[in-house]
Amino acid sequence: MSVQRTPPNASLASGSGSVPNLTIVDDDCAYMNQRKRKDRSDEYDYKSDLLSFRTDIMKFLQEFGKSQNESLTQIRDQISEITNEVKTFQITVEHQFAQITKEIETIKTNNSLTQDKFTKIENEISKIREQVTTSSNPKPLSEPLMHENLILELKDRVEREKNLIIVGIAEKNDKNLNVRRTYDDSEVIKLLTIVSKDVPKPIKCMRLGKYVPNKNRPIKVYFSNSETPKQLLRHKRNLPQNIQMYNDQTPKQKQYIQSLKNELQTRQESGEQDLIIKYIKEQRRRAIVFGDFNIDLLSKNNTVTHYLNIIKETGYEVLNKIHSSYGTRETSTTNTILDHISTNIDNHTFSFSIVDSSLSDHKQLFLEVGNLAPKANKKIHYEALNYESLYTDALNTPYDNDENDYAYLENFIVNLIQRNRIEKIKFLNSPRKDWINKNIIDSINLRNNLWQQTKLNPGDKNLCKEYSQQTLKVKQMIKSSKRNYFYSLFSNNKNQPKKMWELSDHLKAIECIQRRDL
Repeated sequence: MSVQRTPPNASLASGSGSVPNLTIVDDDCAYMNQRKRKDRSDEYDYKSDLLSFRTDIMKFLQEFGKSQNESLTQIRDQISEITNEVKTFQITVEHQFAQITKEIETIKTNNSLTQDKFTKIENEISKIREQVTTSSNPKPLSEPLMHENLILELKDRVEREKNLIIVGIAEKNDKNLNVRRTYDDSEVIKLLTIVSKDVPKPIKCMRLGKYVPNKNRPIKVYFSNSETPKQLLRHKRNLPQNIQMYNDQTPKQKQYIQSLKNELQTRQESGEQDLIIKYIKEQRRRAIVFGDFNIDLLSKNNTVTHYLNIIKETGYEVLNKIHSSYGTRETSTTNTILDHISTNIDNHTFSFSIVDSSLSDHKQLFLEVGNLAPKANKKIHYEALNYESLYTDALNTPYDNDENDYAYLENFIVNLIQRNRIEKIKFLNSPRKDWINKNIIDSINLRNNLWQQTKLNPGDKNLCKEYSQQTLKVKQMIKSSKRNYFYSLFSNNKNQPKKMWELSDHLKAIECIQRRDL
């Protein structure tokens, strides 16, 4: 709004020249007294600029806030993950620390045990050193002396095989030596009769060690052969509980057994369990193995070759004929030999057949085992003298030794012996059974003598009758002895199932042999 001012020389009613004339109001001033810079165009709109600026600022602030929230969310998630990882790491470290602590304790325990063992070994070594220093150093044996000691040891072992050591027989308190010996002999005979019947009388019995009153010394029993002690040791389970029986051992044998016991104790103390000292007697059993092995013998791969090599190395032989004509499983497209039969029986006859079956896709195998040939007795060839021809040759050969020369006599005798030597064959009979006793052997010998006499005198009816009676007597004695023997075995092993089954199999085999002979 512009206000028009009056000039200063104009006279107003108020008498003041600076007072504006309010009576005149004109919107459109004829002129302007304002400066040009203060002039603004009506078309310039500041409000829209401010609104646009405000909108941009708000948009920027919203986007900035949103990005900040997303960043904070990511940071929060990462912090949570880091916290979880730190907790997991802490748990793992604590578990490993506990495990390490436990292992350290175990190592400490093992270390203490090892130290104890080292101390024990050092003590033993010191004892051995003391023994070595106190005893004289033995001189190395020469080779001939070593051989001599070996021969003496073998001879001593052979002699001791005929002896037995019995522990537990009460010793008679008597100062008279003969009374004590008589008492020991009678007690030993009673005990041996309990162990096994028909035991031959020992050669002698003697106590080991010096006589001490109220003390029972072991008794050493001497026999004439080594079979009797072995028989008694096989039946030593029949001994009373307070009596023990051992074989007579040489000092070298005792030393070896003691070393084995010491080794056993040492290994058991070091943690090895289930160890025993056992005499192993090698025994090969006859067997026939058959079944579906799922290995095709017709194929030529390495598996089949390896399988056949293992069978051969273990002493077995595959009885199947490896040919396409003898397949055990046939289909429209394949022909295989999956069913095998193997055995370790040598020099024996088998009948092998393959039979078609509607019960299975495999064919049935039929195997028949032939009779095993009886084992022939061993033959020994040796030279002997024909005394009849020697006597005849000595009478017919001229002897001219007027000078009584001993060299001539020696040559004469040697030539006679050389000319009258003959070769003989001796058959070694198999060891007799446990149920055969002296009475049976005597009866068999008597029967054989009667048979020889019957052959020489076939017309003697009394002799034939006596031979028939003796033959019947031998059969009855053998039958009775067998019955008593096996009855005793079954009675003594009634609480041992394995032994009972072995006895049953043995009796079954005997019955089969007898029926086959019939």
